[in-house]
Amino acid sequence: MAKSEKKLELAPVREVFGVNRQKNTLSYVERPIDGRFKDALQDGQYSAIVIYGTSKQGKSSLRRHVLPEHFCTFVPATHGMTQEMLYKNILNQAQVAGPLRFTKGGSVAVGAEAEVRLPDWLSFLSAKASVAADRSSEKSWEEIGIDLSDAGGVARHYAKVAGRRPIVIDNFHYFSPEMQRALAIDIRAFEEPGVKFIIMGTWKARNYLEMQNDDLTGTICPLSIEPWTDHDFARVIDTGLAKLRVSFTGTVRQTLIERAIGNIGLLQRALRELLDRSEIDQKHDQDIVISDPKIVRNIYRDISTELLDGTVDKLKRIAQIGEPWLAGKTRTYYILRAFIEDQESSRIDGVPLPRLFDRTNKMIASIERDRTLSDTAFGMLVKRDLLAGQQSRIETPIIACDLEGYSGVGRLSALDSWFLVTLRNHRTEILDRF
Repeated sequence: MAKSEKKLELAPVREVFGVNRQKNTLSYVERPIDGRFKDALQDGQYSAIVIYGTSKQGKSSLRRHVLPEHFCTFVPATHGMTQEMLYKNILNQAQVAGPLRFTKGGSVAVGAEAEVRLPDWLSFLSAKASVAADRSSEKSWEEIGIDLSDAGGVARHYAKVAGRRPIVIDNFHYFSPEMQRALAIDIRAFEEPGVKFIIMGTWKARNYLEMQNDDLTGTICPLSIEPWTDHDFARVIDTGLAKLRVSFTGTVRQTLIERAIGNIGLLQRALRELLDRSEIDQKHDQDIVISDPKIVRNIYRDISTELLDGTVDKLKRIAQIGEPWLAGKTRTYYILRAFIEDQESSRIDGVPLPRLFDRTNKMIASIERDRTLSDTAFGMLVKRDLLAGQQSRIETPIIACDLEGYSGVGRLSALDSWFLVTLRNHRTEILDRF
């Protein structure tokens, strides 16, 4: 008797590909960064783990995969949030979640949810959380007067309530510079009870948190979400297609990967759109082969066209920072335009600041020769107006800069993935409208 073939369990396209803020898609693949994250969670050397990089590159997906929300206290940063507001939120979240209750067999009871297995890399939570459960049964947190301006007191009480459950702060870049510095100082107060912070944000500097507090040097594990390689993208495609009765020709696969320009969010969006347009969910009884790369090119074009208006609007708002200076434009405008005009600005590694300085002054000199900028003024304007000023004009930064090495190694780069895509595909239109 012939063995029966195992029936393929198909999934809806929306669960396989695309960008989902609530849960990871079925095409998620592990990379070396997953292993480094797991190791850092277990390493007592680190007070904080920083997950950083360009936007829409999978920082949230990585955190969800390695550290699910029922094993951490998750707090999204918001504009205007104070230390007291943050700590109140953290303690409230910890109190609602309650201590982790461990059972035999390496599983953990999470509130009213069913038991789930405790991953090996989070085994350090077990013993400490049991102690926290005993302590928290003696007093409820409402009965304890907590000074929310005292990070040490907050840390001690948090450990009583939640044990060593890590604290995740998402979108750290939304905090004001003052708030970022204050929290970078407070992180050390959570070391004694063994509570780690996982800081997630959109920036390029590996030592971003140490720049806020150099006392953290040696206690931070920085994890860059980039780069994504072509091999990674091929694995994402294969993992997702294994859940569907769909295949791509080599040309389609190559076009999907090349046009994604190293951005997983863009690739996922294009894959979802490609399969939706092919009505895959209505054809589960068929084996589908997608072979026309023109469809893929059109999808990427449509995505970047859709993003064009938003990109131009953000650039205009940034360019308005400062007083009108020359021909009715601010100095920020001229620096930003020089960045957009430079072909290097279409690459993630950015434009070297010395070249940007020269290009800016050539543009200014062509209008009024005596108004060029000194290198000191240029550096100050980039740091104060173009970079720091973004936060007051747009929600998430789209441009980053390493100013530590302005003497020759500093670079201005695109930090937002959608800005990068639009810049590559619509540079002329942006300049015309900007």
